[in-house]
Amino acid sequence: MAATLSEIFLLPVSEEFIKDKDEKVCVVSIVGKSALSYSRCKASMLNPIFNMDMFGNTSQDTNGNRSEDHSQFLIEGYYDSQKRVVYLHMISPYDTFTLAELCKKVEKDVEDQGFHKAWYEQDHKYAKALLFIFSVSHIILLSQPGSSFDISYVRLFRTLDTIRVKLQPSITDQLKVFPISKEWMIAGRPCSPRVLFIFENHSLELAASNGGAGDGVDLTRSKTMKSPAIAIKKLQHAVEDQIYRILRKSRVITNISNNSLFAVPANEEFVYIHSSKPEIDDHVNFYLNHLRNMCQSSKETEGPRIHSYQTTRRSLQGSLSIDSNRSTSSMKPSAEHGLKDFLWHHIDLAMTKGFDDNVGRNPVSALFELPTAETWFLISNKLHQFFLSDLKEGQARASFNTLKSLLEIDTRFSESRCHKVLSPAEGAYQEGLPQYYPQSYHLNKLAQARHVFLQNARGPACDKYLVQLDEACERIWKNGRRQCEAISLTGNPCLNELHKLLEADPDDNIPVMAHSSKIKMKSFCNCGRKQAERDDPFDHRAANYEFYENFEQTCCNKLDHVELPIFKPSTSEVKAGRVQLARDTTKSPVSRKDSTKLDVTAHMSNLSLALSLGQSGGSDLYGHHGGQSGRSDKSAAEVPLAEARQSSSDPDHEEEAENEADAEADVEVENESEADVEAEIENEAAVEEAEVEENAEPAVFDDEPLADISTFSERQPFRQISTTEYHPGMIHTMSPPGLLPKFPSWSLVTIGRYTSYSHAQGLDQSGFLHGTNFLLPWDIHLKVDKERWPAVSESSKKSKGKKGHKESGEVSLKVFVGLEYECPRGHRFFMSTPDKVIKSNSGSSLKESANKLLGSDMPLYFSCQCSSKGYMGQLMRVFVAAPEGPMQVTLNPQVRPNPPPCPVFYPGNDQPIKLPQGMVSVLRLPYVYMGENGPCVIPNDPRQLAECMIMKGLFSYLEINQK
Repeated sequence: MAATLSEIFLLPVSEEFIKDKDEKVCVVSIVGKSALSYSRCKASMLNPIFNMDMFGNTSQDTNGNRSEDHSQFLIEGYYDSQKRVVYLHMISPYDTFTLAELCKKVEKDVEDQGFHKAWYEQDHKYAKALLFIFSVSHIILLSQPGSSFDISYVRLFRTLDTIRVKLQPSITDQLKVFPISKEWMIAGRPCSPRVLFIFENHSLELAASNGGAGDGVDLTRSKTMKSPAIAIKKLQHAVEDQIYRILRKSRVITNISNNSLFAVPANEEFVYIHSSKPEIDDHVNFYLNHLRNMCQSSKETEGPRIHSYQTTRRSLQGSLSIDSNRSTSSMKPSAEHGLKDFLWHHIDLAMTKGFDDNVGRNPVSALFELPTAETWFLISNKLHQFFLSDLKEGQARASFNTLKSLLEIDTRFSESRCHKVLSPAEGAYQEGLPQYYPQSYHLNKLAQARHVFLQNARGPACDKYLVQLDEACERIWKNGRRQCEAISLTGNPCLNELHKLLEADPDDNIPVMAHSSKIKMKSFCNCGRKQAERDDPFDHRAANYEFYENFEQTCCNKLDHVELPIFKPSTSEVKAGRVQLARDTTKSPVSRKDSTKLDVTAHMSNLSLALSLGQSGGSDLYGHHGGQSGRSDKSAAEVPLAEARQSSSDPDHEEEAENEADAEADVEVENESEADVEAEIENEAAVEEAEVEENAEPAVFDDEPLADISTFSERQPFRQISTTEYHPGMIHTMSPPGLLPKFPSWSLVTIGRYTSYSHAQGLDQSGFLHGTNFLLPWDIHLKVDKERWPAVSESSKKSKGKKGHKESGEVSLKVFVGLEYECPRGHRFFMSTPDKVIKSNSGSSLKESANKLLGSDMPLYFSCQCSSKGYMGQLMRVFVAAPEGPMQVTLNPQVRPNPPPCPVFYPGNDQPIKLPQGMVSVLRLPYVYMGENGPCVIPNDPRQLAECMIMKGLFSYLEINQK
C-alpha cells in the first residue's frame, strides 16, 4: 500500500483521520538532533522504508495545518496502515531548520529575558515533549549527527525519569476513561520503550576520496580490517558496550525495565551507524548534474518519470563522486537496507512477542501492550494536551515546575554562586563610607561593589543579582546617608545630610538646616578695617550683603555711605521681575559683535579660593597673567585718561613743562568743547527719558546681535524704574532696563579725611602683606582761576613761563588710588600694574606712580604671595584719596568676571560715581558675581583667568566749573 499525503498528520488528530480502528499498531518515534544542514531532517533516514520523501520536507503542509510558529514543538506522524506501524517525528529546536526559524522569532525575548532564560523556556518544552514520546511509544530512535554518544543525555534521562515517577498518578487519572488494562493505566504507558541509537557518521574516516559529493570512506586501506562491513560492525558493538555501561552506572537503565524510563536490549543490537554520509556535501555539482539530467529527460518524447528532489538526490549521490571508491559504492545499497533490517527486526519482535528487557536472577514479567489504532490515537490526543498545554492541575503543575528547576542546572549553579558573592560585594560598598556622601560618591562606590561582584559571580543569574546589589546599596545610601546636593556659589558641595531649608511638611523625616560646606574663609568688612571668618556662601544675598551688613553695628555704621541704586518698593506685594537679556538701543559708533549667553556653571570645587586657614586640599592655581584683552573706549563725559598729564614726579615731565606753555590755550578750548559735549549729552538724555515714559516697554532680545559690552556708554537706556518688580540677580550690561536689585552687592563708604592717608607709611589697616599697603599717586594738573581758588593757587607751585610771558595759574593736585586684592586666608595687597604687586622695602619711599594702573585692564584674580600653595587673591576694594580742589574724582567700575561673552557687571549707576572731595573713599566690590545662569566662578584655565578683569576707565575726574 503506497503512502499518501493524507496519511501524514500532526498531533492531536481528529477522529475522522483514524482508520482501521481495530488494528493493533506499533509506535516508532524518532527524536534527537539533526545535522548542521538547513535542508536536513533527522527523520529523512526513514524515507527509504516508504520509498518516497515522507519526512524531511520542511516546507510541506502536513495535513493542511502545519504551524507557522516553528518555536512550537510539533509532533508529525505517518500511519502505515499496511504494516500497522505509526511513525512519529518530534520537531524541536534541536533541528537545524527549526532552530533557524526560532532565532528569528525570539530576538525580542532574548533582549528582554537574556539568552539563558529564553533558551531554558524551549528546553522545558522539549523535555515535556520527550515525556509524551516516552509515554506513547514502543520504539524510540535517538538520532545523533556525530559519531559519539552525547553524554548530556544522561542528565536529561535521569531528570525525565524523576519527573515521570512524580507525574505517574496524574497520568493514571488521565487514562481512567479509556478501555485499557489496569497495568497500563497504573504505569501510565503501554510498555517501557526500547531506545535504539542512530549515528549518522562514524569515526573510521581514514582517507576521504576526491569526490565532490560522496566523500566516501576508503576502508580497504586499513591493514587491520579485511572488510568495511566488519569494521562498522565492530564499531557498533564497541559503541553499544560503551553506552550500556554509561547508562547502567548512571542508573538510567536497571534490571527491571518497568521501573526505568526506557530499556535497551541485552542480547540484541541497539546501535546503528551509517556507513556513509547520507547527504551531498558539494551542492554545486549536485545541482548541475540534477539540472543536466532534467534537461536530457525533457528532450525525449517519453522520458523517464522525474522524481522529487530528495528521491533524486539519493539516487544520484553515488554518481556525483569524481573519484568513486568501489568499497564505498558497494556499501550504499546495503546501507539503506541495513537500517531497514535493523529497525524491522525490533518492529517484528514488538508485533509478535513484545519486549522483555528485564535482566537478573529473579526476572519480573515486563509490561508490554499493543493498543488498537483508535485507542492509541485517543490516548495520544489526551496525553498530548496534558504534557504540552499549560492547563494543568495543582499536583501536575508542581511536578512540571520541578522539571523546569532540574533542567536549569546552569541557572541553579549561577544562583548559588551569585548569592554567595552578594554579601562581599555589599561589604565592598560599605567599606570606608563617610557619614554622608553625595550621589557621585554613591555611584563610585557602587561601581566598586559591582566590580567585586562580577569578578566572582558566574552564569545567567548575574543580571538578577546585580539588580539586587544596586537596590541594597541604594537602601544603604538613602537610609540616613544621603548628602545634600546643593553647590555653593564658589563651587563646593554642601556636606550636611539631605535636608530642607524651610519647614514644609512636619510629618517627613527630613531635617531643617542651612547649607554648609564646612569651609571657612577670612574677609574684611566694607571699609577694610575689621576682619571675620565667613562661611562658604550658598546664597547671593549672604555672599554680597548679609556678611558685610553684620559689621555695620560694630564698624561701618558710623561711616558716611554713598547710596547706590537699589529697589525701593511702593507696595508690600513685590516680586522678582522676569529677566531677559536686553537689546542695546544706543547709537554708539563702536563696532558691535555677536554674543551668546555664557555658561557660568563651570566647576570650582578644586580651587583653593574656598580654603581657609588650617585646611588642606584644593589644587594649586596659576597666579601670573598674560596679555590683557577687551579694552574699553572712553566715555564722552570723562576726561581722556590716555591724554592725562604725566605726574610731576616723572623727570621727563619737568623737562617738557616749559615746552607745553604754548599748548595751554588749546587745552582751554578743549575743556570748553568737552563741557559743551557734556551739556549736549544731558539734553539728549532728557529727551530719551521723556520718550521712554510714553512707551515704557522694556527692550529685549530677538535675534539681533548684542552691542559691545566693554564700554560704559553702551549700557541700556534709561527706563522708568519699577517699584513693584526687582532684579533677582546683579545688574550687568545685558540686564533689562528699569529693574534694580533688592539689596546692594556693592558698597561705597568714606573712611576719613584726605589728610589721614600718609604716603610715607601707607594705608593704616591690618591684613596687608609686608610692603604692599601703599596707594599710588596720581598727579592731575589743572589751570585754575586765582580768584575762585585762591587757597589752591597759593599752595601749588607756579610754573615759570617763557621769557616775556606772565606767571601761569596752573596747579597740581595729587590723588592716591589703589586696587586691593584679598585671598581666602585674609591676606591683602595692592597692585601697581596688571602683573605686579606693590612692594616697598623698609626705610625707602615708594616711587611708583599710578600711570600704568590708570590706563590698563587690571586682573580680577591674582596669585597671593602668602604661601607656596597658590591661593588666589580677588579684587575686593578700590581706595581713592581725593583732595579738595577744582576737580572731582569719579569711579566707573566695570567688571567682567568671566571670559567673553560674559556680560560686564556694574553697580547700576547711569553715570560715573562722583566721590566726595577731601575724603578717602572705599568701593567694596561683590564677593560673587551672580548672573542669570548662576554664579560666575573663577575659571580653572589660566588662559581664561587672564580674561577676568576690571576694565580700564575705572578712575576719571571732572573739572568743576570755575565761572
